[in-house]
Amino acid sequence: MIKTPESLHWLKDVNVASPTDDYALVYDSATGLWGAEQIDHGALAGLSDDDHANYHTDARGDARYLYRENTVAFTPDGNYEPATKKYVDDAVSDAGGGDMTKAVYDQDDDGIVDNSESLEGSTKAQVQDHNPKVHASSHEDTGADEISVAGLSGELADPQPSNFLKLSDTPASYSGQVGKFPKVNSDEDALEFMTRCAIRAKRTSTQSITGDGSAYVVQLNTEDYDLGDDFDSTSTYRFTAPVTGYYAITAMAEWDFAVANAKRYAAAIRIDGTADMESHLIAGTTERLTNTIADFRYLTSTQTVDLVVGHNTGLAKNLRRAYLTVHLIHQ
Repeated sequence: MIKTPESLHWLKDVNVASPTDDYALVYDSATGLWGAEQIDHGALAGLSDDDHANYHTDARGDARYLYRENTVAFTPDGNYEPATKKYVDDAVSDAGGGDMTKAVYDQDDDGIVDNSESLEGSTKAQVQDHNPKVHASSHEDTGADEISVAGLSGELADPQPSNFLKLSDTPASYSGQVGKFPKVNSDEDALEFMTRCAIRAKRTSTQSITGDGSAYVVQLNTEDYDLGDDFDSTSTYRFTAPVTGYYAITAMAEWDFAVANAKRYAAAIRIDGTADMESHLIAGTTERLTNTIADFRYLTSTQTVDLVVGHNTGLAKNLRRAYLTVHLIHQ
């Protein structure tokens, strides 16, 4: 009968007569035997006595990881590094953040900020009752603190100014400008008001003219139009130039039946009482005669224009009808 070994030390290549707790079975190539030995870091192939830096110690953990009860300042310098509460609080405070908690600004818990320095102590009701029109109207045109955009560049979102007179290159007032119209000024850099001047006056009935060769003013007693009220149709029967400029002047005088005796019938446009444009006809039949005049004249302000007629028949002859027109064409 073969006896079976009851323990390792019975084996001829094992020398563990007195093994110790936590010892390991290690082979010794020099003796060819297995023996019990305590394992040391230095005995492990490829390792020194203590080069296991991944072993946890409190010192190693404090240096490597942030933990819940951390008391050491830490400043993250990478995108994915954690930040402590103190670091975040300090950063917000440095950026101008404040305490915006409900407990500070809504102490009566009604959902409305209790007060504000910008309201200067005004209540909610006072703010709600504020009439914005009272404030806004002061900024409107002619207001106490009218808003001006002078000097600003770029296109404005809202139309400014609100009317023609507010433009920088237009007249400042409408006062005294009735009937006038805008035109480019002589410097060609702005608009100015130009007088609208146009009259047409006529004789609506016959007027007897003595045939002594003298000039008699035609009493043009009706106005077809007078845009600037520049013609007197009741006493002087003359036009007065309101402004200096170039005027177109036309006139017509129609005589009743003439006497066929080679007598002269004349009409003239006078400027300041002096004949300036004339028309002369010599009667050759007993038909009606008509004097006509048309020309352009440069008149200065307040100069007068009237129509006169005359004949040398030695008789009283009727002026059947007549008219005078004066239009300002360039100022």
